[in-house]
Amino acid sequence: MRTASLALIACSFLLTTAACGSKPAPDYSTPEKALAAMIRAENSGDVAAYADCFVQAEQAGMLDVNLDQTAYDEIKPGPVKEHGGFTVGSEDYYIGGKKVGGQPIAFVKEEGKWKASWKVSTEYRTKVLKLPN
Repeated sequence: MRTASLALIACSFLLTTAACGSKPAPDYSTPEKALAAMIRAENSGDVAAYADCFVQAEQAGMLDVNLDQTAYDEIKPGPVKEHGGFTVGSEDYYIGGKKVGGQPIAFVKEEGKWKASWKVSTEYRTKVLKLPN
């Protein structure tokens, strides 16, 4: 009986700690997974996780972003492609289930991980898409 009680206590402890444990680390192994992690953080309002999706030089600036103020019901990841020498994905904006816009986001490899970069995104917009700065 004592063994069964100890086993039950141990099992309860493991289930409780597993449920209350920290979130798994985001996967930055591909630009698609990095984009998905960024969109997940954005949709959940997790500013720290959102900032972590960017290159180190841009992370501090991302900590001031207010993810709660958006005109969109949902933000979804768009396709990732190579275009004009850049690796680019997009965040697509939805209202009432309908796509109403989006913007390209460039990804670069930093220390073996794919990270978003607004600086490189701006270069992509000006050099490849020929949009004004």
